[in-house]
Amino acid sequence: MRIPSTTRIVNRALDLRGDALNQNDPATVRKIDTMIRNLYCGMKLKWDSGDGALVITSCNTAGASYRVGQQSCTCPAYSYCNHLRLRDLLIDMAETDAETADMAAS
Repeated sequence: MRIPSTTRIVNRALDLRGDALNQNDPATVRKIDTMIRNLYCGMKLKWDSGDGALVITSCNTAGASYRVGQQSCTCPAYSYCNHLRLRDLLIDMAETDAETADMAAS
């Protein structure tokens, strides 16, 4: 699976941020803001072809990288972290792209 451009990811995150604002969910807004800040500071993303995990190189902790699976992340966060949220966002974007391509092909 291909990683979209930072601009595409941020634009989709901003859509979700707007939804969170409309639902008066400040905790989600803060988490999305953190994700966007990390994307802009140079966080690196790649899919591991072996197990399908998302590998994220931290821009906040020098030399740190995290493996994000379907329901877990190796970062020290205690709850649904920004890395899991980002993985879910990338999966959603890939599914939307596939659906769009299918519709265009028919």
